[in-house]
Amino acid sequence: MRIAALIPAYNEEKTIAAVLREVRPFVAEIVVVDDGSTDGTASAVRESGATVLRHEQNRGKGAALRTGFDHLAGGGFDAVLTMDSDLQHKADEAVHLVEAMRRTGADLVIGERTGLARHTRFLRRFGNLCTNFWVGVVAGLDLPDTQSGFRLLSKRFCSEVRLDSDGYEIETEMILKAARQGLRIASVPIEVNYMDGAATSKMRALPATARVIKVLVHHLWSAGTK
Repeated sequence: MRIAALIPAYNEEKTIAAVLREVRPFVAEIVVVDDGSTDGTASAVRESGATVLRHEQNRGKGAALRTGFDHLAGGGFDAVLTMDSDLQHKADEAVHLVEAMRRTGADLVIGERTGLARHTRFLRRFGNLCTNFWVGVVAGLDLPDTQSGFRLLSKRFCSEVRLDSDGYEIETEMILKAARQGLRIASVPIEVNYMDGAATSKMRALPATARVIKVLVHHLWSAGTK
């Protein structure tokens, strides 16, 4: 399976080189989208030999992923691996996502972060629980970690699913649109790094949850008008 890694990054100068070093053995190409960083993130990516695409201003994780998907379109890849740039995700866990895609024929495989509830603050934990429940209800699926950014997307997914979100809600949009279009979705447990014993994220819990709710409502409304 020929895989490309797509990594959105915002002010991750300290960690991005290590992330690229860890993921390189598992993929054929690495694309990093520098989403308006004000530090040396782009320079660190270039020095590592990966492709860097740059937004002059910070536009959000979703916008960064969409830029990366557009760049990779037509590149002959069987799948695209998305992961964070802060060393939370363990690159070698990608083999479990690949195995799950081969075994189930899924077009979207989500890495379920084990132990997440023990390492997150209450507001974020509560937001994740609510999001998991409602995304599951709307999509008709039982997914224990709908907000994980460690994912493997098939060539079919990348060519058929049109994404519009600019922020973290893109992870919810992926699930809802894949389910609506009849694509198969799978989930597999993965281990992650919890820096200083806590889950790291630049996501602000309440605004992010609000944007996810907006995506859910729009999805339900658009489904009801067809």
